[in-house]
Order: sequence, then C-alpha cells, then structure tokens
Amino acid sequence: MTMATEAVVKAMLSAFANNWPEKAEHCRDKRTVSFWMQFLEDMDDGLLRATAKTILSEAKFFPKVADVREMAFRLQADVMGVPDAYQAWNMVKKWMRLPPTMFRDGRRYRRKPLPPII
Repeated sequence: MTMATEAVVKAMLSAFANNWPEKAEHCRDKRTVSFWMQFLEDMDDGLLRATAKTILSEAKFFPKVADVREMAFRLQADVMGVPDAYQAWNMVKKWMRLPPTMFRDGRRYRRKPLPPII
C-alpha cells in the first residue's frame, strides 16, 4: 500500500477550497497542507481521491481530518461488504427468529452461525 502524497493532499484541499470558497486561503497555506499530511499520510492515494470526491458530493460543511478518515473507513467497508450497524442488527434479529434446530421430513437442520464480521 502506498502512502498519500503531498500532491494528492494538495489537490484534495484545492477541491475543498473550490467547494468552500471562504476556506480557500486557509487551504493553500503551507502549514495547513503539512497538518493534513501528518494525519493522512497513512492513507492510499486512490482511497484519498475517492474519499475527497465523496465528501465533495455529500458534505454540507468544510470537513475536518476526522471526517475524511471516517468517510475513507466507510468507503473501504462498503467495498469489503462489511454491513453497517443497521444492517448487522437486522441480520442478528433475523437469525434470532430462526429456531436453533428444526426437523423437516425426518431430517434435522441447524441454523447457521452468524458471520464472524457480525
């Protein structure tokens, strides 16, 4: 996995500046770029680009580093098929409604365990 490059972080901040013009000068400051690099350098360039695009299309306010990291986690979870809390709880409720053991046509069936991700 590659680390986020300064060029990608600058491009993300530039896009944020275009979307939130009142923050434009702040986004171009070297200290701001350095600050964001410090907290995003462990992220992959491709993931950071996808995260920035998603934030630009969904966020109503200028994002904080935590917002970027949270969105990146959400995107990765979606790609990996990890259910969100609502989906996981519905899976648990459905599983709990099933009987532990069921007999049909003289055969015994046991309910499958929940996936480990739940």
